[in-house]
Amino acid sequence: MVNRTDAEIYKLVDELMEKMTLEEKIGQLMLVGIGHTLDFGILETTDVPERIKAGKVGFALQNARSGGDIRYRLQKIAVEETRLGIPLMFNADLLHGFFTEFPIPLAISCSWDTQMIEDAWSIIAEEATCTGLNYTNAPMIEVSRDPRWGRVAEGIGEDPYLGSEVAKAQVRGFQGGKGMEHLANGHTMISAIKHYVGYSAAEGGRDYNTCDMSDNTLYNIYLRPFKAGVQEGAGSVMTSFNTINNEPVSCSNRMLKKILRDEFGFSGMIISDANSLYETIPHGHCESVSEAAYKGMKATLTIELGSKCYEESIAGLLEEGKLQMEDVNVCVRYNLFMKYKCGIMDNPYLYFDQDRQKEHYSTEHLAVARRAAAGSIVMTKNNAVLPIEKNKKIALIGPFGNSHDMLGTWSATPKKEESVTILEGLQAAGYDVNYAAGCMVHEEIDGGIEEAVSLVKDSDIVLLALGENSVESGEAKSKRSLHLSNAQMKLAHAVKEAGKPIVLLLTTGRPLILDWFDENVDGILVTWFLGSMAGHGIADVISAEHNPSAKLSMSFPRHEGQIPVYYNHQNTGRPIDRTETDSRLKNIYPDLFAPQYIDGEWKPLYDFGYGLSYSKFEYSDLRISADTLKRGEQLTVSVNLENTSDMDGTETVQLYLRDLFASAVRPVKELCGFKKVFVKAGEKVRVSFDVNEDTLKYYDAELNYVAENGEFRLFIGGSSNVGEYVTFRLVD
Repeated sequence: MVNRTDAEIYKLVDELMEKMTLEEKIGQLMLVGIGHTLDFGILETTDVPERIKAGKVGFALQNARSGGDIRYRLQKIAVEETRLGIPLMFNADLLHGFFTEFPIPLAISCSWDTQMIEDAWSIIAEEATCTGLNYTNAPMIEVSRDPRWGRVAEGIGEDPYLGSEVAKAQVRGFQGGKGMEHLANGHTMISAIKHYVGYSAAEGGRDYNTCDMSDNTLYNIYLRPFKAGVQEGAGSVMTSFNTINNEPVSCSNRMLKKILRDEFGFSGMIISDANSLYETIPHGHCESVSEAAYKGMKATLTIELGSKCYEESIAGLLEEGKLQMEDVNVCVRYNLFMKYKCGIMDNPYLYFDQDRQKEHYSTEHLAVARRAAAGSIVMTKNNAVLPIEKNKKIALIGPFGNSHDMLGTWSATPKKEESVTILEGLQAAGYDVNYAAGCMVHEEIDGGIEEAVSLVKDSDIVLLALGENSVESGEAKSKRSLHLSNAQMKLAHAVKEAGKPIVLLLTTGRPLILDWFDENVDGILVTWFLGSMAGHGIADVISAEHNPSAKLSMSFPRHEGQIPVYYNHQNTGRPIDRTETDSRLKNIYPDLFAPQYIDGEWKPLYDFGYGLSYSKFEYSDLRISADTLKRGEQLTVSVNLENTSDMDGTETVQLYLRDLFASAVRPVKELCGFKKVFVKAGEKVRVSFDVNEDTLKYYDAELNYVAENGEFRLFIGGSSNVGEYVTFRLVD
């Protein structure tokens, strides 16, 4: 490993670029798929060796399941059979695992455990890098408020603060720490935070759809995790498919150059999502491939994935004088800098290490996966039926009871069939379990319900393992209905009629509609897609080997008609809490005050930040150290947290802020801090948070990042549905 300053690297880059032909420079902007990874009918991927020899490839994408031998052979071609010997960078989508699979990102975000997330993502990098991979299209760090959109499974939930902390942990895990100084050791990889930006806010939750929002919402909600990821040192950013405010992001000078580079200070690689630069044409924005290439280049999009607008058009644009050579050089320079930064310019085979491949799926890695699985399970209901004693006879009913479909979308591992099922986990934990599927996920089984009910009648308690298949969430998996299938609901009704206590185990990649279950079962564990050790993690929670402390990172709606539903909304002029406004309005409009539905409840079934524990926690004596905060100083807000149960436990304590009167209207509540606090049974601890001017900052109507003088409230509790608060004023 050669240690160089950034200035030394740029000097080497410039010296190399002086030797490069235009065709070689364009090649360093192109990413191709190996085999049939990409097949859009636009970029042929079967002639990769010839393209590499011709200097037309700088990056290659391969399905992560493929072995490193192909990547190694292609690297030898790039290094030994091209004029300048510039090595390739190998790219893959590693959303939540390589061989060892961890919970899907939405699930693990519910752990609120950033150290565990960093540990898990560092294992992903460790396992992947020894096969030649050194660049990943991950993590996905988009704020998601619409569970109809299937890609919520890949993301960070609905909150920009929690999402930013999760994003930073994922970047640190992939890249070995904050910044890029930990690259070039062969064990870490460049992360591409994605999808920049607004993709998750697509109208109707329909994938690839239009996004239209105010700049205030853009900056205060959707850009925040990306700003955090850039500041944490992410080496790359991937653009989104969508238009935002009528302009495709992949060629948006404002989004890529002005905001991402100039405002946020990003100096890494910007990669298009698959084919998205070409798709600016069907969007109706660019008239031709040439125009798409021109706009992408001017926006400093440095890597084109999937299509070949750059390859076909840059030379002509230079001849016409529309582009200058410096436009090309700027983009090539970013890419070559990162090739030096990750070490392959000094050692092209740094990331190929067969000896390290024996660490794949190792006992140590699986132990972290098990801890992550248990730590991601959210208990949303418990009528004293959990945990379950080992002497209880369990009827495990449902299509997910003995299913290996525990991994979720974007699973990379070739060891899917080795993932631990719920049945296997319970049996390994020593439970007496009888299992019947009862139905398939979407179809009934002849006699299946009758068999299931017969097992239920001969049991002490029922674990009802229902949900959605892994192929039902993820990319291009938008849904109108978030209810479980008719077959599963028929099974659930039949099991309910048997009269035994029921615990729902919900395998899912998104929030689903659970109103019937909330009313009719005794316990609910949202088990998501938990990865390789799913069954063991679920058994650990059921047995109280692990006391749950996970909290929802995304609200669960009662009905699709509420969507989007999220906690950090703004007030109306006739708010729900009538104490918030002038009593004269209450008298004038006594029946027209709350913006609720006439046919049902407006609130979500389960709020953001909600989750139960086997321990019982009580909050009391909320205090603030001062009722004014001067700029440049700080104050402390604190609360007593008491474990009133007989079981030690961890509570995820959450700090929320409200800016009461601002130049741009602020949310009724927004997360600004959290701590995971362990409290022994019967004991009480004092939990405190420091608050300063930075805590209060937001982007105002003019997009100035400011904290404005005025009155603020602080709330501390176990979910976003916390009412007690203290008040202070920010003053000069």
